[in-house]
Amino acid sequence: AEGHQGDRTWSAYLCDGTTKVTVTYRVNADGTVSFVGASPSTPTATVKTSDKGFRVRFDGTKVGVKVSLHPNEDGATYTLSVKGSSGKCGGHDKHDGDSHDGDDHDGDHHDGDSHDGESHDGDSHDGDSSNTGSGD
Repeated sequence: AEGHQGDRTWSAYLCDGTTKVTVTYRVNADGTVSFVGASPSTPTATVKTSDKGFRVRFDGTKVGVKVSLHPNEDGATYTLSVKGSSGKCGGHDKHDGDSHDGDDHDGDHHDGDSHDGESHDGDSHDGDSSNTGSGD
């Protein structure tokens, strides 16, 4: 996991808009990622670990993050995946991605060329030019 190693943080705000939560994690030289800590102490952070990483959810909220490290096909590099959830504070809007773009990945996408799906932000559809005159 060379190049990824070290402590990193992920942060988001709870639905009240004022409470900032932070998760600190470590990318280890052996290709693993481990939970270091979370703040503030309230709400409590519940951590579930797996062989690829961990998931943190702040109790009583839908705010959390999933962090994992996966070996690439070349066997020499890794992809760091950091997927945050903002808690969908706005109600029942189903924009899948639009409502929490600011929280996802939060600058932690140090995964070489993979970009972990970030190229699917809606910009690549370029359907505008084919719609000319369709409303007449």
